[in-house]
Order: sequence, then C-alpha cells, then structure tokens
Amino acid sequence: MWNFEFGFEFIPFLVTVLNWGIILTIAHFIYIKQNIKPKRWKVFVVIFVGIFAFHFSWQSSGTVLRFPILPLGVWILYGILKKKEGRWRTYRRFAWLGFWANVLFLATSLLSAQVQPLVYPPDEVSTYIADVQQAEALHVHPSADDLSVEHDLLTEQNWQEAPVQSVAWYEAHRDERERVDEQFPYLLKGYEPKWGSGAESRIYVEKDGKGLLISTAEQQYYFQAEQSVFQGEVE
Repeated sequence: MWNFEFGFEFIPFLVTVLNWGIILTIAHFIYIKQNIKPKRWKVFVVIFVGIFAFHFSWQSSGTVLRFPILPLGVWILYGILKKKEGRWRTYRRFAWLGFWANVLFLATSLLSAQVQPLVYPPDEVSTYIADVQQAEALHVHPSADDLSVEHDLLTEQNWQEAPVQSVAWYEAHRDERERVDEQFPYLLKGYEPKWGSGAESRIYVEKDGKGLLISTAEQQYYFQAEQSVFQGEVE
C-alpha cells in the first residue's frame, strides 16, 4: 500500500475558520441577550461538548458526510448541569448551539467538496506539480536509464489527459524474454503540489519521458505531452 504524505488543504481550512466564526458570532448574540452571563470560557466549553453527537456517516465522491442523529453532548451537559437549579437554563441554548453546529459543518463540507475541484482540478498536472526545482527521477525498475529531468518541461508543457491503460501496458511487455521493460520505470521525487491543494500523490514517469502516471489515494491519472521531460536523448 502506498504511503501518502500529509497535504495542507486550504479550502477545508478556510471553511472551518468560517464555521467557527459563525458559531462564535451566534454565541455572542445569545450571550448578550441573556440576563445571567456566565464566564465566556465556560460558554465555549459547553458549545464544544454540545458538538458531540451520534452520527450517521455516508461517503459520496470521496467525501465522508456525517449526519448528526442524537445529541450526545447535550444529554451529558443536561445530566451534569441539572443538579444545580438554574444552571441548565443558563447554558441550554449554548449546548444546543453546539449540536446544531453539526448541521453547519455538514452543509459547508458539501460546499467545500464542490469548490475544491474547481480551485484545484484533479485532472490537471499543475495541481500535483507546482514547485519542481528539486525534482528528480528515481529508478524503480532495472530497465530505467540514468537520465536527468528538465524541470521547465514538467510545468510549462501542455499535458493532455489520456485513458489509463493498465491491461494494455502489461500485455505489451509480459511476453518479452530477453529484456523486460517497464512502462513507467521512474518515480518522480522532490516536487511540491500547488499550495493549498492538499494533493497527495505518487508520480511515475514513462520510459520515453512523455507520459506521467499520477496515483492518488482515490484514482490514477495519465497525462501525455509532446516533449520528453528528460535531458538528452532517450532510447
């Protein structure tokens, strides 16, 4: 199994910040309208605990959606706060705000899932390869030659997506006996994806340098270009 490194995703991060901004704004208006005003840090703790809930999870297009079903955090807070008269009444609206915040998280996660591929298209090489100053091609098969990568050609060429033909590539080489070639004998290392994309991938370079096979945790993409990314002549 491939081990993908952590990638920072700007859109989900921005959505999370906006979510908490909305929640804290609503909490502020609830707070100023109450006659009894508890300490603000206690309000935040109650909201945070109120978020805990039993969820129904459902995956759609690689995005896990969590539908809140039962307000577990609200029940816990009720059991604790009801012991002292008036305390539950003071914190009740903040507890329920925490639970209904789950609905806000659900709605914005759906929005984020729609916006992310528009800002960072998964079918474009530029999403996965942005900084190539340290890029190099490592050998992953004996048929690979000692070749250097032309960095500019990785980012400045017009890469066109083509169908992944795993079976055809395998069939093309399985009957060879004298020399067994690999369709993608190089592994690209030292590159960085577009900032904020969170793109986690392994990129294999075709033997002639004119193709890239980009493997993510969800899918594979194959791209072709007119020029080889390798310096010098490729056999």
